[in-house]
Amino acid sequence: MKTQQLASCHLLFISASEEDRLPEILRTLGKPGVLTNAELSAPDAQKASDRNGMVYFTMEEAKTGILSPRFKIHPETVEKANLRMPSQLYAIAKKYWK
Repeated sequence: MKTQQLASCHLLFISASEEDRLPEILRTLGKPGVLTNAELSAPDAQKASDRNGMVYFTMEEAKTGILSPRFKIHPETVEKANLRMPSQLYAIAKKYWK
């Protein structure tokens, strides 16, 4: 995605294939009001927190051999972007960081 395309962006999804570039993408975005959603290849809370994204999607083992989709929310980053999320999203998120 080119920088000029980001000017009108309200929601940005970053796939796991771009995980290594996530910090660079978020820096390039550099404007409040854009909800960022990223897919992580592994459920790593510290990695997610360090990268300053807002919502992370990942697959976690729910039962032996069965993967289930999960999402996690980083509320401080959401607030910093001047966005609000319904409390229902926080309630169903696997965990979030404060």
